[in-house]
Amino acid sequence: MARYSILLLVIIVSFSGLLGESLQVCGDINKAVALKSHQNLAKLIQSEYNTADLALLVAADGTAVIIDYSVFPFIEIIQQDGAWFARTERAPLVCNLNNLVKIILHSPLRSNNSVKNRSCQTTFAIELAKCKYLSKSYKNNLLARKYKLID
Repeated sequence: MARYSILLLVIIVSFSGLLGESLQVCGDINKAVALKSHQNLAKLIQSEYNTADLALLVAADGTAVIIDYSVFPFIEIIQQDGAWFARTERAPLVCNLNNLVKIILHSPLRSNNSVKNRSCQTTFAIELAKCKYLSKSYKNNLLARKYKLID
């Protein structure tokens, strides 16, 4: 009985650490942000990073999707049961990602490989170099490019 109680306690503590976790938003930006609640991607970018023209959405399983600014209004970033999800009905289905772990933004005004003097220690180019292109999808004249993180 004591072993089961300890095991149950370990499981509860492990999962409680997942609840309330923030989602990392980084890339060609000076200040990284941790998203803590449901938000439309366009509103997030407009309020924080109005120069972003591309976003790389990365899931825990290594699936990644690049979308441009025309797709941003149709992507909802939601948190449910301690995990983050990208959801859409209008954009290509590949944009529906489970267990989203980070959003990397590209800005034409800040797209260089320098991370000096920034809280965000990566760039869009650095993250994209870690990915292999798989395919592209269209829906409602919106484009999404699917990638897979490579080890």
